[in-house]
Amino acid sequence: MNQKQLGVIAVSLLVVVGIGLFGVVAGVPLLDDSGDSENSESSNGGETTSGDESTAADETVVFDQETPIEIDPTGTVISGTAPVEQDVELEVIAQSRAGADVPYFLIESTTVGEDGTFSVEMTSANELEAGADGAVQVLAEDEESLAEVNATIVESSEEDESDSSADPQVAIDSPAPEDEPIDTGETAEITLSLADTDSATVTLGALEEQNVRFSATVTDEDDSGEATVRFDTGGFVGADNGFSSGDGTALEETTGEYDEDLEEIDEGVYDLVVSPGDDPYYDGSFATDRSVVKLSDS
Repeated sequence: MNQKQLGVIAVSLLVVVGIGLFGVVAGVPLLDDSGDSENSESSNGGETTSGDESTAADETVVFDQETPIEIDPTGTVISGTAPVEQDVELEVIAQSRAGADVPYFLIESTTVGEDGTFSVEMTSANELEAGADGAVQVLAEDEESLAEVNATIVESSEEDESDSSADPQVAIDSPAPEDEPIDTGETAEITLSLADTDSATVTLGALEEQNVRFSATVTDEDDSGEATVRFDTGGFVGADNGFSSGDGTALEETTGEYDEDLEEIDEGVYDLVVSPGDDPYYDGSFATDRSVVKLSDS
């Protein structure tokens, strides 16, 4: 081979290498063994979708909830269908976006059931910021992310426990057990303090021990937290059984149980019991305070 032939071969090699390099720089796809490009796109109704995207569409978690998924901190069920076999363990994560004022990270594990179904309940012991954006992510056993969708924190659907757990309370301000007795036939004034209720039932006497029992239900009409009811120990025969109400207090209902021949309550010490609401303590309600009314013949 002479020098001229060697020169021709060298020039040819340079041309081939140059064409190959131009193809790579220009982005011309390389072909696989079948003659198709490795990144070729297939036509679908006039639109082109990559083979990878088509496969991913068949392997997406389908959530039962609409997105963004609303997360109630007191309890939110997140469920759906995952493209994995039965008994595969999944981790479902709900977390805040970067820079959140109140960051959160909730995680629950579950096992895939029949037909790829799964379900977890996410709860938070901490108060979360309503309206805060976040995401829900589903991970497979190998920590492969199967899905990630938007989420948002919503206000709790449960009532505030501090409000719902508050029991109504009624206290007897007067008379007190140490007070001096009033004369028989006089009127006893009973003052009450009410909290978390606007009604109370006062009961004077006890049938078995004291042979009389009178009850009156009153309402705090002016929302002052106070109520006043009076009982005439010598004038209990009549429509209101001896009861009357003070300013800002409405007399709702009264009862009286006593001997038909009784005209005046005898000297003695009589139980005074108060309960919240419309029922007396002996009829299913609960007593919140006790005192006594003392009567004297002097």
